[in-house]
Amino acid sequence: MATHPRRALVRHLVLAVLPLVVAAPLIVAPPASALDGSVLIGHRCRTYDAAVTNEDTVAALADVAAVPGATCEVDVWRLADNHHIIWHDDTWERVADPATLPEGVLPTDRVADATWDQVSQIRTLGGEPVATLRGIVNASARYGVPLMVELRNGVADPQGIADYVAESGASVSFYKQPSSTCDLGDLPALHDAGLPIGLKLSDTIACQPTNDEVAATGASYVTQAPASITPDYTADLAARGIAVYARWVTESTYQAAFDNGAAKVMVDRPADALAWELAPPAQ
Repeated sequence: MATHPRRALVRHLVLAVLPLVVAAPLIVAPPASALDGSVLIGHRCRTYDAAVTNEDTVAALADVAAVPGATCEVDVWRLADNHHIIWHDDTWERVADPATLPEGVLPTDRVADATWDQVSQIRTLGGEPVATLRGIVNASARYGVPLMVELRNGVADPQGIADYVAESGASVSFYKQPSSTCDLGDLPALHDAGLPIGLKLSDTIACQPTNDEVAATGASYVTQAPASITPDYTADLAARGIAVYARWVTESTYQAAFDNGAAKVMVDRPADALAWELAPPAQ
């Protein structure tokens, strides 16, 4: 039986196109990947259950060392006798074991009013001693964990601190939230001494520097709340050599922070964040 001419044409076209279809590569979206430790900053190194907290201690930094490349963020206070300690709150109440507070020191007393002789006796609720600035810098060098140190009330000897950091071999930067008058305290002196610095910015503070003003401080990074981070914001700062780190990031907000251009994210527990998956950029 003769083949209908139209059917023959269709068959011819199918046979001609089929090899091209088979040979064409499948377009598959790249898979999500686990976060790399180098984009993680441990808030107070890491957080703990409140009843046994060891935040902002050498032990917490040692835990962060299990996350290769992660940074440890801590807070420094200058005491009444010009010693420097690592502690977050402005009082002892939340983190200190009350049984270890020395005579004359109450839970609600200001951290900055104490002396090192008093502080050396205090332990966290998890049983760890209060770290000194030098102690945490030494631990940073020993474990290979970079430090981001927030200035709470200034430092006594910016050049001496910079020299100590250089001698230790640790990777340390300092950052600070501008005051209501945009004063940066001892941050410029630390920068002049050769240390990298950053700014802690927020839409809720009185000081709102322009990106030009941020660049003029010599800052190499800023920290911001995820809601304040946009692609235009990160791109403009990146053009000035300034990275944006997202604060207060959780499993539900980290993807948007990276999508909007954040270079790093600050998390409560870096080891847990390693399990978060990062979707590839949109094509």
